Amino acid sequence: MNLCAVVVWYNPNQQAVENILKYCKLCAQVYIVDNSDGDNSSLAKDIPNGKYFANLQNKGIAAALNEGCKFALQDGFHWCMTMDQDSSWEEDVLIQFFSEIKNYQREKRVSFAPTHTNEIKSLVGDVKYAVKGTCKAEINFPDKVMTSGNIINLTIWEAIGKFNEGLFIDEVDHEFCYRLWENGYEVCEFPKILMSHTLGYVKRTILPRPCKHSGVRLYYIFRNMLYIKQHYPKFYKRNGYKKYMIVAVFQKLLEFKWRDLVFIKKGINAAKKCELGSYRG
Repeated sequence: MNLCAVVVWYNPNQQAVENILKYCKLCAQVYIVDNSDGDNSSLAKDIPNGKYFANLQNKGIAAALNEGCKFALQDGFHWCMTMDQDSSWEEDVLIQFFSEIKNYQREKRVSFAPTHTNEIKSLVGDVKYAVKGTCKAEINFPDKVMTSGNIINLTIWEAIGKFNEGLFIDEVDHEFCYRLWENGYEVCEFPKILMSHTLGYVKRTILPRPCKHSGVRLYYIFRNMLYIKQHYPKFYKRNGYKKYMIVAVFQKLLEFKWRDLVFIKKGINAAKKCELGSYRG
């Protein structure tokens, strides 16, 4: 499979470069789209097959992904692996991933994703990932998968309207998957292909809990989850959105995080008014 990678940066450090160096030689090209306020081309120069694009502002994850995918399509690529700066691959796992895709590739299967490990550690989470990695199924067909490590068909990406830039951040990857399903395409996940992915900064717990996101991030989460409710009610009902939001609100109440609750309220109001795009205060 002749494919490229699109990586979105935001205030990257050397670790973001190291993550790319682990897998870049298995990709024909790596497009790095940087949403930082400053220029990080000095970091990108260490990536041998990287093409760096500085936006010099945060345009949101969707716009950055669309920019990278556009360049990839113009350069003749038909398949693209979307990546976060905090994600990395072990070389042998990525090679196995490519092999599995070849085995299961079909005309309507246009999104192939690994199963993610992450640094939100909990006893329940440990059991979940252990079961996923050892289950009998070689391939699953979930409603949604995460951006990082997802290999998408660029022709279909363009045909169904690309990533939704109005969402800015949060639910961008999931909304794209829902559109794929509604247009008759399939989203695939390989339970035995485990990819390292960092998500949030929380302590180890017995039970999983929402990440300690900033107020502005909570604004996006609640607004965009309610956008999913409005536009994809079927997927909203069966993917735990309501439960997540209820738990998040109770957590903030218990922690007396009144400022975070204000941002949550702003996100809910924005959803009611159908206000999309970046947070405007």
